[in-house]
Amino acid sequence: MNIEHISVSREGVWSQCHMLYKFKYHLKVIPDGPTPFYFTFGKLVHRIIEEHTRAKGKLTIQQIKNDILSGKLEFEPGKEAPTLDSPSQKRLALHLGNYMRLADKIGYEGEIEWPFLIDLDTPNNRCIKGFLDRLIIKDGKAFILDWKTTKPSKWRKDSSTITKDLQLACYCWIINKEFGIAPKNIKAALYYLEDAKLVPVTYSEATLKLNDCVQFIRISRNQTQIKYLDMLPTTANVVNIDPNVLRIP
Repeated sequence: MNIEHISVSREGVWSQCHMLYKFKYHLKVIPDGPTPFYFTFGKLVHRIIEEHTRAKGKLTIQQIKNDILSGKLEFEPGKEAPTLDSPSQKRLALHLGNYMRLADKIGYEGEIEWPFLIDLDTPNNRCIKGFLDRLIIKDGKAFILDWKTTKPSKWRKDSSTITKDLQLACYCWIINKEFGIAPKNIKAALYYLEDAKLVPVTYSEATLKLNDCVQFIRISRNQTQIKYLDMLPTTANVVNIDPNVLRIP
């Protein structure tokens, strides 16, 4: 079974559907049809924010947006930026405006799309991989920001559910491991660009339970799943299945 690494997003796919996980990450089946627009829209917003932060405000957000939409700046390798209808243009303007409200307060310090690849079981190369949208480290403290383009709904994280968010818990664990910053000095937050909602969290060492991240990798991904996935059907006897819509009980 082809396990390159795991990530929080992969864990979400596993929880959603085991078969979908196998087709998407192990067999690498590419679904027919276009990518859902909400994925493309989210990538566009992240791309504009990334370039604007990199420019440290020397270029306006409007300039960056126009350059990416026109193709002057690359959207994705080998891909053009999407054509936006009127509602999408208005929504993009809303998201970028809400980003600027926060950027005006926190500035442009720190790392953009900070990458990590950490072997949690050396030397077995069982890794967790990902990117932090924004990482600011200053005076022995760390601030992690994750941009979200989702609309308000009951599924969004809020102050009552954010402490159980696996994504931010893993991010805080990684910063603690890589930089030796105490959990109490690491603050992470989701920032919902649709309505400028900031949802912060700080984990104490007791709450974070750092070993949970390691167990999450070793048990759920590298022991249970590799055995189970070998028993699931492969493309040899399952055909015409769209991994975007596949479900099993």
